[in-house]
Formats: sequence, C-alpha cells, structure tokens
Amino acid sequence: MKKNIIVFTIILFLSCKVAQNQTKKGDKLPFRAIDYSVKWEGKVRLVTTYKEALRIRLTSKSKKNERFYSKNAVYLFEVGGGCFGASPSEISVTLKNNIININWEEPNELCPEVGEMSAFWGEIIINKKDYPNYERLKVKYYWEE
Repeated sequence: MKKNIIVFTIILFLSCKVAQNQTKKGDKLPFRAIDYSVKWEGKVRLVTTYKEALRIRLTSKSKKNERFYSKNAVYLFEVGGGCFGASPSEISVTLKNNIININWEEPNELCPEVGEMSAFWGEIIINKKDYPNYERLKVKYYWEE
C-alpha cells in the first residue's frame, strides 16, 4: 500500500512538472478569423457562454454551437487597422505563464498614403477542461511591454 502511494505521488509530481514546462515555453493556441460583424467594440473580450455569444452575434442558434460553448471559451480580439492591416496567417497566439500573447510583426515603415486599413476580429479558442483557470488569463498584444 505504501509503495502504491509513493509511486502515485512520484507520477503526479512528474506530470505536474511536464504541464508546468509546457506552459513556460508557450502553448500555441488555436484561433480563427471572423468574417462577419459582431455587436461589440473593444480590444479583448472573454465570451464564456452560448447565450452571451448569441447576444453579441458571435454565433448562431444551433445545438452544435451550444455544445461548443459548453466545452470552450473564446477570447474575442482585434488586430491590425490604422496604417497597416494584418492577415490571420501573420498572427501567432501563444499562452505562457497565464498570459495569452497575440503576436504580429507590424511593419516598421512609414504609413502608406492610401488611408486606414481595416482590422480583423479573431477568436482564441480556450478549452475549459484543459485550462480551468481560463477566466483569469491575461491578454497581451504585440505592442505591450
């Protein structure tokens, strides 16, 4: 019995260390671009329920979408705009030390004379089971120190 407890403790300790190391180096998080208008303005918003997603027109009524929000939360974010527009392929989203980093290599040049570019909305998908502290995660944009 004592041997089982010791073995279990060692396994638990090692699995916690592996999970901790993965978060330190940065987990890549899935995100997708939204090609429709949502009823919200701001930098970042956490959407945790299907009802909330319906209210801001982030999703449509369906059992599939209801199941999605029962298992996942979404951080809605905006990137680009102003002088330069970003495309989803230029964006990288990682999680490190409870901070979601939205990375984009903004061009380091003078603004073109064509006027303002439009930004795009994206959804960072957080699995509630894999990240039980998802509500306490912070979001940091590429320009923030």
